This record gives sequence, structure tokens and C-alpha cells, in this order.
Amino acid sequence: MLRGPRNTYLPSRDEVRRACHQIQQNWTTSERRKRRVQRFPEWLPPTIRVAEFRPTIRLRGDD
Repeated sequence: MLRGPRNTYLPSRDEVRRACHQIQQNWTTSERRKRRVQRFPEWLPPTIRVAEFRPTIRLRGDD
């Protein structure tokens, strides 16, 4: 299967930034709000497995 020449052009950072800015200008207010929330990763507090620490915890009077 023959294909045409491969596109090897990579846009500069400024071109990408300008294109993204142009796309964002067309967003509605609700789209901006939704995308701003989606930009942040979902964060959960770290889970501490207490079972790993039990062998090292001693009660007072067990000395």
C-alpha cells in the first residue's frame, strides 16, 4: 500500500500556544468552567495501612 509523504512538520511552542488560545476564545462560559474543573486531577488523601505498623507499636507496660 503506497502512501503519500509523511508530514514531518512540528509546530513551535508559540504556534501551539497561539492555536490553543484561539480555540479557548471560542469556548462558552459553561465550557470554560467545565474544562477548568477537568484540568485538575482528582485528589484523594493518602491511605495509610495500619497493619504494616502494628508489629512496631508497643503498648505501655510491655517493656
